[in-house]
Amino acid sequence: VIGKMASSAAFVCVYIFTVELFPTVIRNVALGGGSCFARIGSMIAPYFVMLGMSIGGAIGEALPLVIFGATSVIAGLMCLYLPETLNQRLPETIEDGINFGRVKKTMVVERNGVDETQKNLVGDTIDNDEL
Repeated sequence: VIGKMASSAAFVCVYIFTVELFPTVIRNVALGGGSCFARIGSMIAPYFVMLGMSIGGAIGEALPLVIFGATSVIAGLMCLYLPETLNQRLPETIEDGINFGRVKKTMVVERNGVDETQKNLVGDTIDNDEL
C-alpha cells in the first residue's frame, strides 16, 4: 500500500515539475508529449513480460525485472541532472528554457591590460565579438 501511494504521489509530482521546467510558449505541447510517451511505455510493458515467458527458465523470470529495474534506476539518475525550480523565475521563451538551470558565470573583460567591464554569461553563450 505504501509503494502504491508513493508511485501515485510521484506521478502527480512529475506533472507539476514538467510544467515548471518548460517555457510558457511550449508548456502544453511538452506536457502532452511527455504524457504520450508515458502512455506508450505502459502499452509496451506487457511485451517485456511476454519476452521473459518466451525465453523461459531463471533468465526468463528475471529478465523483465532487470529491464524494469534498470530503466527505473537510469530514470532516477537522470533526474539528478534536472535544474532546481525552487525560488526561480520560470522560463517564458525558448531562449529562457535553454538557459534555465545553467550556472551564471562572471567574466572580466580586459582591453589593453585594463579591466573595463564584467559581463554575466550564462552557460556556453559567450559573445566573442567584444573580446
